[in-house]
Amino acid sequence: MAVKKSDQCEDHSRIVSVISLTLFVLAGALAAYFHYLSFQAVSLEGLTPLDIQVRCMPDEVTRADFRLEYDVDHNVYVFSEQNITDVDILGDAKKGIYHPLLDIEWKIRRGSKTIASGSGRASLLARNNKGIIIGRFHARPARDYELDVKVGEDFAKLKAANTRLEINVGQPSISVGLQYNPLIYSFLAYASGIISSVFFGIFAIVAWIRIYRRRDPLKQNGSVR
Repeated sequence: MAVKKSDQCEDHSRIVSVISLTLFVLAGALAAYFHYLSFQAVSLEGLTPLDIQVRCMPDEVTRADFRLEYDVDHNVYVFSEQNITDVDILGDAKKGIYHPLLDIEWKIRRGSKTIASGSGRASLLARNNKGIIIGRFHARPARDYELDVKVGEDFAKLKAANTRLEINVGQPSISVGLQYNPLIYSFLAYASGIISSVFFGIFAIVAWIRIYRRRDPLKQNGSVR
């Protein structure tokens, strides 16, 4: 009976060794993969679903289709090659003095339904040294939309400045969570590494027990008569 019990213990030890070694390899592979991902550049795909040149002909409509990937607020941004650092667009607009970039209207539709609309004068939100945000909207992702843009005579004066319109994600690192991706992958890499170490420890302990038992089986299990 002692010999049979020893055989059963040996079988159990072998099974535990195989399982722990397999899980050690798998967890180690996951740790290496997540470590690799933590050093990869963050994908910016989808942050700017539309970037088009605006036709600078008065009352002529610029039309373009686009598709959203993120369920967040998006900006309508108009910019040009003209440097407007020395122009107080926001302050002048409050006084009724409008920069040519503000002479623009936009509308976003899905089919016959208007999702959002605005204009440079009515929806001015912010600016930088190249352009202005003339609106913000929220629409459901994974759907197709259509943008209509119409400019006035003042805007047409900017034809040489190569004016363009972008639809982009506002504050992408916060809205989409891009800044957290490397941290998440690093955490998963460390967690997988710890789990891998635990399984390797189990494998080492079981292997040591098996070797110890094989040294003197009669002493471990008693004499067999």
